[in-house]
Amino acid sequence: MINRMLLVAALGAVVVVTTHAQTRITVDHNTGAAINAEWKFKSVPSPSRDDAASKARVLIVDGQADGNSAGVGALTDGIFPNSDDQPRRNFFIAPGSGGARILMDLGRLVNVAQINSYSWHPGSRAPQV
Repeated sequence: MINRMLLVAALGAVVVVTTHAQTRITVDHNTGAAINAEWKFKSVPSPSRDDAASKARVLIVDGQADGNSAGVGALTDGIFPNSDDQPRRNFFIAPGSGGARILMDLGRLVNVAQINSYSWHPGSRAPQV
C-alpha cells in the first residue's frame, strides 16, 4: 500500500512539473532602417556567443547540408553574418531535401530555457522551422 501511495505521489509530482513547461514562440522581424548587423530586435533576444550550446557537439542525423553552407559548426561558433548574403557564416540544408534533423550534444545536463533560431533571408528561405 505504501509503495502504491509513493508511486501515485511521484507520478503526481511529474505531472505538476511537466504541466508548467509550455512552449512559447516569439517571432520578430526587422525591416528597412531597423535591419542591423548587431542582431538587435524589439522582442527577441540577440544571438549569444557564450551559452550552453557554444561548446556543443553538433551532428546532422538526417538530411544534407548545402554545399555552400559553412556546416553545422556555424550553429555554435559565435560568428554571425553582418549582411544578408554570407553563406560561409551560416548553416543551411540543401534545397529540395525535405529538411534535416540535427543532434546537439551539450556535453552535460542543462535545463534548457529557450532555443533561438535566426535568419537574415527574405522570402521562402527565411522561415526557421
